Amino acid sequence: MAIFSSFLYQRARTLADSYGRGKYNYLKDERGNPLKTKDYQDFIDFANILKSFYGKPNGSSVNQGEFVGKLFENICNADIGIQISNDPGTLGAYLNKRSIYPNVSTVLLSTQNKGKFKRWIMRKSVTDDAIKTLLEELESFVNRCPRFEDNKHKLLKLCSLETAGDFAAAIFINILLTPDEARKKQTKYISEHSKKAVRQFVGRTAELDDVKKLLASNKPQMIWIHGMGGLGKTQLCRKLFYDLAGKFPFLGGISFDGSFKQSVVNQIVCEKNDSDLEHAYNNTIEFINSKGAGLVLFIDNVEGNGANIAELEKLNCHVIVTSRNAAPDIFTEKALGFLSLSECKKLFYNHYKRKKDDSVNEVIHRAGYLTLAVELLAKTAAAIDISTVELLGKLIEKSFDLKTVVETNWDNNEEAQNKAVADQFGIVFSFSGIKDDGEKIYVLKNMSVLPYLATRQKLLCEWLALDDESAIFRNLYDAGWLQYSGEDGYLMHPVISYTVKRELAPTFFECARLVSAFIDAIEFTELESVFEVLEFAPYAQELADYFRNESNYPAEMALLYIRLASVFRANGEYNLAWQYGTTAEYFIGTEENTDKNLVALVYNILADICTDMRNMNAAGIRYAELAVSAAEESDDPEPLLLSAAYHNLAGLLAQQGNDFDRAKKMAFKAIEIRQDLHFYGDIHLANTYRTLAFILRNSGDTGGSRKYMERCLHIMRGVYADKPNHPSLAITYNNYARILCEIKGQLDCAIDYYKKAITIRETNNPDDPRLALNHNNIASAYLQKGDYAIAVKHLSTSIDMDVKNRGDEHPDLAGTYYTMALAQFLSSDYSQAVVYAKKSMGIKTTARDELECRCLVARCYYEMGQKEIARQEIEDVIAFCNVNGIDPEKVDHYTECMEIYEDFVIK
Repeated sequence: MAIFSSFLYQRARTLADSYGRGKYNYLKDERGNPLKTKDYQDFIDFANILKSFYGKPNGSSVNQGEFVGKLFENICNADIGIQISNDPGTLGAYLNKRSIYPNVSTVLLSTQNKGKFKRWIMRKSVTDDAIKTLLEELESFVNRCPRFEDNKHKLLKLCSLETAGDFAAAIFINILLTPDEARKKQTKYISEHSKKAVRQFVGRTAELDDVKKLLASNKPQMIWIHGMGGLGKTQLCRKLFYDLAGKFPFLGGISFDGSFKQSVVNQIVCEKNDSDLEHAYNNTIEFINSKGAGLVLFIDNVEGNGANIAELEKLNCHVIVTSRNAAPDIFTEKALGFLSLSECKKLFYNHYKRKKDDSVNEVIHRAGYLTLAVELLAKTAAAIDISTVELLGKLIEKSFDLKTVVETNWDNNEEAQNKAVADQFGIVFSFSGIKDDGEKIYVLKNMSVLPYLATRQKLLCEWLALDDESAIFRNLYDAGWLQYSGEDGYLMHPVISYTVKRELAPTFFECARLVSAFIDAIEFTELESVFEVLEFAPYAQELADYFRNESNYPAEMALLYIRLASVFRANGEYNLAWQYGTTAEYFIGTEENTDKNLVALVYNILADICTDMRNMNAAGIRYAELAVSAAEESDDPEPLLLSAAYHNLAGLLAQQGNDFDRAKKMAFKAIEIRQDLHFYGDIHLANTYRTLAFILRNSGDTGGSRKYMERCLHIMRGVYADKPNHPSLAITYNNYARILCEIKGQLDCAIDYYKKAITIRETNNPDDPRLALNHNNIASAYLQKGDYAIAVKHLSTSIDMDVKNRGDEHPDLAGTYYTMALAQFLSSDYSQAVVYAKKSMGIKTTARDELECRCLVARCYYEMGQKEIARQEIEDVIAFCNVNGIDPEKVDHYTECMEIYEDFVIK
């Protein structure tokens, strides 16, 4: 309950702000000492201060009891959803029924016992209006105290307050919150789930102090905590996270899940657009950096490769990273060492609540002083109910010696170190008794193939088909094989995960239910946002990676991979989508009897990816042809898959531009099927109308093209009425504008639609590579209109984006360079026109395209007065035509060049 965020009452706001800045952290007693919070006595102490100032009106005092009674009466009157009763049985029954505070069976609301009530009220939600009403009534009560006016100045000075309203707010703070609770309420948490304090934290005092000293700087610090797995890097950060609450305005924690961008977007809570990962990521980074040194951001378990480091460099806040890798140059390095013997013993006995003896020293020595190992041995001994002497005997019998292994493998690469440590952990597993429990083995196997991300028990039970109330996760935590992260749920340490996989070798069959759950979890339709499923992508990726060599279940693996490809395609990560898509293609090719509908699905998505990548048209057509064949050959063809195959092939054939008749035929086949698929939503029909309009435009039927595009627009405006920035609308507006450019009197309308398309894409993702095409298209419209300067501006943007995203020699740039050359020529900037025309010629294109560039260059030299060079260029144009057999009548600028050349000849 964030009480301070609810202080809208103006006079209380001043107090809350001062409290947050540390102006005073505690109210003081009459001697100037801070009020105590131990055993909730701050209420009693504060009430005694009040009592000393009240006096005795009419022979009676306004005593502590009256004050407290009035306070709780006002709480009731404020109607903030709290049941008040002086009868212990009534309130106790209510609390137990509501499970609000399960450890309290009775709460006596007398004037002398308010501690438990204070803890309970913190569990309730309090509205702004309720706070305001409560404070107003408290202020009124304070002002009615007989001697308050006489002693007001003395009292307010003592408490560092200014008004009776502030005084009322102070009463509220100090009775309902302990100072420690109040301090922590000042911090806002920007991550999805705030990290909980580690339950059994031991040692690391020097490390904690070092990090806190670094964070005292007003300049953002980059701190890299590294060391081998199991040393307690994550636990150290959880302890830091808890300690820093109230000392920084903002805290956040990210569990790295393989993709830094995806981790940031999934786990940081801020306003972000839901249509594109890149744009959401940029928004989130901007949000993080806006907090500056007021934010401490923890990033756990980072893989220290170049790409991740480059993204970390963009952060402008305090950053604390944990990693197994050594620190990059931009970070302050904090190498984590081993705990001391005394610290290890304390940790051991935190989990092993039995008699202490000297044999534990040798147990810890054999554990290599490794935090995770010490904790695991303690929990194992407790779980199987053996003494430390018996535990040591088992370790000696099984030749457990992690210390030697750790020392030998300290500098090894992660894989070698994992194997060596896991072999030792496997020895503990062998006598843990877990192998005899089938349900625990089932859970461990499935948890071991998941990423190192905390997951709520309810979800885990759903994925593994367990009872929601199952105690198995708690049992495995108590036994040391799972970790627990408060409300975030359960997770398995990477070292434990590695051990379980080596010991139990989870098979696809044993994890089939889990795989199926994530195949379903990452499925989404065109009407849904990819962000609705993106949080589950790291889980599906981990499964796909672990079972990548699975050959007995090719259909399931193909479906898992193609669903991942679909997710990353929707996210604009085309290279990753291509990687997953081609892996799915491999799996459907490993078995002759693979379901044809699945084959069609895989090839359809591969065709979609090729279309989005823009320079893979030939491969796209091949995949679309394969999808058509598979869908048509299916014994029970799925209409949506078959229509998608026809639709994709139609669009790709039209892009290639050499078989419009077949493209139209495929489009009409798709439309025929999709007109009967209303239960899937009309958006599929709209998409095919758009593709058909594109085909008709490119084949010269402008009227038919406009008709079908307007049908598409009509459907999409209805479907996306509440999503005006949906990416499909950007494509539709752009295509409609291209049609309007070819219709007399519609040029301004076309430009408006181009602008709408650009606005949508810039809103969704200002770095979307497809924006280059949008700027190119609108530039052509401005050229047609005669606004050359605006055209040049848009072309410059288009070129910059294409060079950044596709390199300076991509075939599409040849056309953009030529259009820019033409725009510069029409703007009378002939020297720049020559530069861009030659850039276009430098990219391998068709002979006709090259000839157009040569003609434009000749005209530029002529206009610049360099007539001899122009004459030579024109003669080269004539020779080029003859050598390549080009019909010059179809080449732009050729006629003008010939007219210039005739002047040369005459002269």
